[in-house]
Amino acid sequence: MSNAQDLRRLTEEAANAYEDRVTRLAAIKTETTEMLEGFGKERAEMSAQLKADLAQAEAERVRQAQEEARERAAEVPERRAEVSEMLEGFGKERAEMSAQLKADLAQAEAERVRQAQEEARERAAEVPERRAEVSEMLEGFGKERAEMSAQLKADLAQAEAERVRQAQEEARERAAEVPERRAEVSEMLEGFRKEQAETAAAWRDLVATMRAKRTGVPLRVVPPEEVKMAVVEEAEAVEEREEAEAVEKVEEAEAAEEAEEESYEEKTLEEQIFAFVNSHPEGIKLVDMERALEAPRIRLGVVAKKLVEEGRIKKEGPLYIPVR
Repeated sequence: MSNAQDLRRLTEEAANAYEDRVTRLAAIKTETTEMLEGFGKERAEMSAQLKADLAQAEAERVRQAQEEARERAAEVPERRAEVSEMLEGFGKERAEMSAQLKADLAQAEAERVRQAQEEARERAAEVPERRAEVSEMLEGFGKERAEMSAQLKADLAQAEAERVRQAQEEARERAAEVPERRAEVSEMLEGFRKEQAETAAAWRDLVATMRAKRTGVPLRVVPPEEVKMAVVEEAEAVEEREEAEAVEKVEEAEAAEEAEEESYEEKTLEEQIFAFVNSHPEGIKLVDMERALEAPRIRLGVVAKKLVEEGRIKKEGPLYIPVR
């Protein structure tokens, strides 16, 4: 079958499909119109029926309301008499209850006064004993605090001495490693210089060869003196760059070491404050920490605030309290 026949067949099918759609749409339109007309008629009938039912229901409601109103009007005198009698009974009961309550309150007040006086006499008798107990307790707290402060100072001094010893030992080890590191660096730099010189010479030969091939100019043989001079200059430049990089690395290492020491000191102060607060369950003030730990109050406040934010200790008013 040729393309023309296929095209004609497709055109006929499209035309038939279009006519079929038009016919179906007309039928759907007719059915929709009839359905809407039926809905309109049913709605009008239903509306009329609802209006009639509502009117009848409203009339019945009015009739029942009128009957109920007449019944309530007839019951009013009887209800008034019952309410008057009930109120009179309530008044009598209230008067009796008021008298009884007054008598009970008077008796309870007398008993309360008697018990309060008795408790006051007992408390007055216990005051000297309580004062002695509190004085003894405070004296014990003072002794424990002094002992703990002395122990903390001793532990801190021992830890500081150990830290200084370790730092000095590490410094001696680093100092002992310096000659070896310098020899390694010198050997490495010498190898770099040789490799770079050979690479530079090969690169110059390659560039000269390529230039000669492109321009037709005979290759000029570079004298050994020029090659040696160029190699020496490049090696000196490489050595200067490497020395500058080595100095920069040493400065960075020293700065990192200083930062590490400061961080260690800050961490040590955190542990001191944490241990000191936990040794005082009743709470401790910043001024007391300043006297015991011998550190500036501002620095103690900053570190204590950090511990509070981390949830390791709590703060209630001026007191720092352990977390239980």
